[in-house]
Amino acid sequence: MSGNVLNAQIDELGVLVAGGKEDGTKLFEAYLKPWTIGFGHDLNAGWYHTAKPHKLWGFDINISASAAFVPAADKKFNAQLLDLNGTLTAGSNGMMSSTVAGKDVEGPTLSYSAGGQTASYSLPKGTNISVVPSPMFQAGIGLIKNTELAVRFIPTVPLGSAGKLGMWGIAVKHDVMQWLPIVDRVPFLHISVMGGYTKLNSKIDMEVTPEDLDLLVTYDPATYENQSLELGIQSFTFNALASIDIPVLTVFVGAGISNTKTNLDLLGNYPTPTLANAGAFTKDPLSISIKGKDGKTTKPRLSAGLKIKMGPVHLFGEYTYANYSLVTAGLAVSIR
Repeated sequence: MSGNVLNAQIDELGVLVAGGKEDGTKLFEAYLKPWTIGFGHDLNAGWYHTAKPHKLWGFDINISASAAFVPAADKKFNAQLLDLNGTLTAGSNGMMSSTVAGKDVEGPTLSYSAGGQTASYSLPKGTNISVVPSPMFQAGIGLIKNTELAVRFIPTVPLGSAGKLGMWGIAVKHDVMQWLPIVDRVPFLHISVMGGYTKLNSKIDMEVTPEDLDLLVTYDPATYENQSLELGIQSFTFNALASIDIPVLTVFVGAGISNTKTNLDLLGNYPTPTLANAGAFTKDPLSISIKGKDGKTTKPRLSAGLKIKMGPVHLFGEYTYANYSLVTAGLAVSIR
């Protein structure tokens, strides 16, 4: 799918608040949830490729990419189960509708009575993109007491005509073997704990008018300028790590938790027709938090990976098992 087509589909999401905040909240959560969860897992990946912290003032620079896989169950949803206030008319797949990660087919039609007219739209298509990718750049440095600090940062950058994106994060890794004298005698075994926090902010430009709801009303186009969808994704992970480090190879595992929270703000004026006024609009109609399918934000995660060391240049790969499993691959330049 081209970027222009994807941008057009995101533009259309503003129609989801036509029936008011209650319906809009349910529809935005159902449609966008796969990407918010997937990006959350991506942001918690790539923090480590060994349990061994750098020595004092040792450092590394990493470039990696992660890809979270959306499970089949999260590629579609039953719109009828959302208990919407509008009237649903079955589409080609009945009452089933695609999420953003689902198939490129329209869902059922949702209609509302408005000022003697009927405001209606089809629930948005999916993108056919069920893998959520995310690149990452970070650097780490060794501190005292076998502790390592890592940071990641992307300044706010434009996303073509779609909007903009920025990100930052920080993590700490600490060796625990130094406090276990007997275990510390095994030279190639390393055990540590780490915690990392990443925040991503994205602003996506929107363009929705009464015409998108099939309404015949007179309106000023300037009323619907400056629409945007702002997403703030915060991810935290805490893990116990173990690795076997030999001169050319490192095998590492991790077990812990992943916590992701997404804040969504729909800003600007959006058409929200009423029985009394088909041309009514609402300013800044949504400000919500998106959680997991079961209402929780914290999930367990297990990971395992391999690193090949060629002098200061290291190649690494990792697989993480979670509710959205993912793979990570990258390159590091490391000076111990």
